[in-house]
Amino acid sequence: MLKRTLRLAAVAMFLATGLVACGPAVLAADDKVKRPSWHMWDPGANWREKWRPGDMSPRHRHRMHRHWTFMNGQIPARYQNLKNPMAGSEANIIKGQKLYLDNCASCHGIEGLGEGEAGNDLFPSPALLAFIVQMPIAVDSYLMWTISEGGKDLNTGMPAFKDTLNDDELWQVITYVRNGFALP
Repeated sequence: MLKRTLRLAAVAMFLATGLVACGPAVLAADDKVKRPSWHMWDPGANWREKWRPGDMSPRHRHRMHRHWTFMNGQIPARYQNLKNPMAGSEANIIKGQKLYLDNCASCHGIEGLGEGEAGNDLFPSPALLAFIVQMPIAVDSYLMWTISEGGKDLNTGMPAFKDTLNDDELWQVITYVRNGFALP
């Protein structure tokens, strides 16, 4: 039952990722959805071609590999089914902001849009946290695993923060990101 639920969630995430990544939909007079020709991770890409299995660019495959790994339970047991114990208090959000700005913004950007100077030459490019945190995949355990372990095992430039920040600090970063990169 759990595997079926995880697989369904993976499909939902895949579809949500494609729809969110394609930008806003516009209803035409004939009520068909028209999508812009640009793509936030690959400007100029045709969204219909980029989101078919097997037709993704290497950049998209990296992102989907992380999601697939998580959804198939192939993460360390320590990260499975975690819930953020930090209250969304003003103090935790402020601490999370400082930690985010000191450790994450150089790649992910101040507002989580992947435009940080240090991330310009990374492949794949830094994740667009402002969008990802709103997706169904972005449960607490996924975020904690991603930030703690980084991307070495997935061949990305995301550093592991498990030896740099303690669990409380990692949860404060997650609390800040979930607060929309804003102070209360």
